[in-house]
Amino acid sequence: MRLLRPWITLLVLALVAVAPGRAAAQAPSDPTDPAPAAAPEIAPRATPDAPAAKPPAASAVKPAARAHADPPKPPSDLGDLDGWLRTMRAMHLTSLPDESRLFYRRGRIAARGGDPQEAIRLVRGAVELDPSFMAPHLTLASWFLTRDPSQSLLSYA
Repeated sequence: MRLLRPWITLLVLALVAVAPGRAAAQAPSDPTDPAPAAAPEIAPRATPDAPAAKPPAASAVKPAARAHADPPKPPSDLGDLDGWLRTMRAMHLTSLPDESRLFYRRGRIAARGGDPQEAIRLVRGAVELDPSFMAPHLTLASWFLTRDPSQSLLSYA
């Protein structure tokens, strides 16, 4: 047991040292950047033989405009992990740090309360909500270290 502790400590320190570099390398572009403008449509020229092209009907434009006008609403229940993940994806956000910390805390409480499956689900959800938050990664790795080493390595990666 004494020989195992230094190796675990070295492994954790090495992974923590590598993780900030990976997070910076994988950081997405600024979500506030405007989307590239769509190419303007070029109307065909009217020739004496062909009638002039009509502009698109107003009803065809409205559904697309409506889709951009109504942003997805966050779930009303703070305990709805799947709802928060759907909202994050629908809003094209890279992370939800506050919600991630909330689910991480609830996962730790569930682990202490004797519900390991719920604890793992909540902590994995915290990882998905904010991949740069290291505490859930390390927690999952420590939980899986003796039970399932391959899962532990995935948490460290």
